[in-house]
Amino acid sequence: CRGANACLGCDGEAFSGAKHDRCGVCGGDDSSCRGCDGKVRPGAPARKDACGVCGGDDDSCGKPPSIGLVPSWYNFVCSGVTSIEVWWEAPSNRSAADFIAVCRPGGSRSWNPKACFVLLEGSGEFSGQRGRAAAPLPAEFSQAGVLELRYLKRTFSDLEQRFTVAATSTFAVELSSKTSTCAKLQFRLEATADTFCIGQEMTLVFTFPAARVTPPAGSGVPPLSLGLISLLPSSSPYASPAATAASSSSSASS
Repeated sequence: CRGANACLGCDGEAFSGAKHDRCGVCGGDDSSCRGCDGKVRPGAPARKDACGVCGGDDDSCGKPPSIGLVPSWYNFVCSGVTSIEVWWEAPSNRSAADFIAVCRPGGSRSWNPKACFVLLEGSGEFSGQRGRAAAPLPAEFSQAGVLELRYLKRTFSDLEQRFTVAATSTFAVELSSKTSTCAKLQFRLEATADTFCIGQEMTLVFTFPAARVTPPAGSGVPPLSLGLISLLPSSSPYASPAATAASSSSSASS
């Protein structure tokens, strides 16, 4: 090289002509960072996921997520609430970047910071394959209207964030003046387990509205005529029309 290094290849040999490819490999042919889509991306080539999909995230052959409000048999909250309780079942390909948000419906964007608010993300209460947790609800989302819960998957590619809606659940925000509607939210009846064996004792935790079980005529408050209430023992004080609300538990044999 006559005292200069201009003729040295990346392999250190004079006049070898060896050069680094786009992947940074000396003498390479770009294959080390060429993805399954044929594109060369140093450091982040597209790969096939566990389902065999190029650039996929294992969701096409895995269990999808699901979300909803607690209690699960209602799809509304009352205006003015400061928090809501959400249940979720995570997908089989859950990522630490997944999160749950509440959004105003409409628009073509999966995630819009101006129309959405993050309810649950990261570790802590939003961890594991399934669970439930309370989350604060901003005042601008607690007015009458329709909202949408979204389970969002966040991925990173080419220094960009991409958001994909994996599951949704629509619910309404009702005016609190609709007493007959909003009073229903105060009913709670839950078991301590998902399944029971014959003869096994079961514990039920129940909550009733802070009002008479049999409301005054024309009040708009629904009487306790839900089918679930038939599970309560006859000795329960809530069997009396004059009973007032409270939380308690009861044992019964299946």
